[in-house]
Amino acid sequence: MGSSTHLPDELAEVEQRRQLVRAALDQARAADEARRQQGVNPEKNPAQVPTSDPDSRVMPNKEGGYAPNYTPVATTDGERGFILDCDVLAEVNEGSAALPSVDRIEETFGRRPERFLTDAGNNSGQIMVGMEERGVEFYAPVESNQPQAGNPALRGDPREAVAESQWPDLPRNNQGRLDKSCFVYHESEDQYYCPQGHAMPFETTKPEKRGGEVIQKRIYRCGACAGCPLATACLSPKNKRGRTITRDQYEEVRERTAARMASESSRQLYNQRPRIAETTFGILKSVMGFRQFLLRGLEKVKTEWLWAATAFNVMKLSREIGKLRAEFAEMAASG
Repeated sequence: MGSSTHLPDELAEVEQRRQLVRAALDQARAADEARRQQGVNPEKNPAQVPTSDPDSRVMPNKEGGYAPNYTPVATTDGERGFILDCDVLAEVNEGSAALPSVDRIEETFGRRPERFLTDAGNNSGQIMVGMEERGVEFYAPVESNQPQAGNPALRGDPREAVAESQWPDLPRNNQGRLDKSCFVYHESEDQYYCPQGHAMPFETTKPEKRGGEVIQKRIYRCGACAGCPLATACLSPKNKRGRTITRDQYEEVRERTAARMASESSRQLYNQRPRIAETTFGILKSVMGFRQFLLRGLEKVKTEWLWAATAFNVMKLSREIGKLRAEFAEMAASG
């Protein structure tokens, strides 16, 4: 006779499967909502929830293909190479880790980093503003949207047209049209000037979801595109209202960062980033054999990564102590 409080094994197994499916569906819906908040349409690009480890995310493998993965991140000291902070993310984009890492370093060591070097994946406006607010010099590949040396659009008076002989030298974007860097922004007038010297006044503001934040894009439109000799190089065939240029609230900090990166001293400093960042991961993988996580669940994986970083630092520390002992022994022998 069956128990009034327990299902038979064959039915209990089915119910357990249903619970697992419901849990997976709930996580998939939550992941889709998170993607929607980031501006991704989940109907066209739905989230994938791995059944083996629902906390993980399906990501590209460096060896090829896709698999459930996590993204380990580490902030490394540029002088000695110690790992100062580390974390694990259940997402591909690691941009959300930069500012919290700086804050944790300050909490742990009582001071913020003076400089922060990172790759192009962490060059969002939100991060640049956050670094400036914290008084941290930020170094990452950032291109200015304003004309630079060698661009014919860089001229003394933007109201004057670029000479026709220089039109072929005007930069093009990925669509083969005149790039945004061909248009000069005049701050006091709050308007752009096109390569023909026509004013492009502010028209309207349009919100856009980007990286989980609503960005307010200011739109500037040219009203003199009809009959313009550069129209075919500037406008898409479907554009009937004139060329537009957008500007968000991070444009100024983007320009400041691009100007910093343009100096020779900054380029020399940034060239040290592969040594500072990539060497750490190379040692963890090739020397210490840490090539994959053995545990499941985000919190357990974070603990595993923390232990790996601790082992790395202990190894570094033992080498540093060895160097100091050798130096002291040499000093004692020469003395």
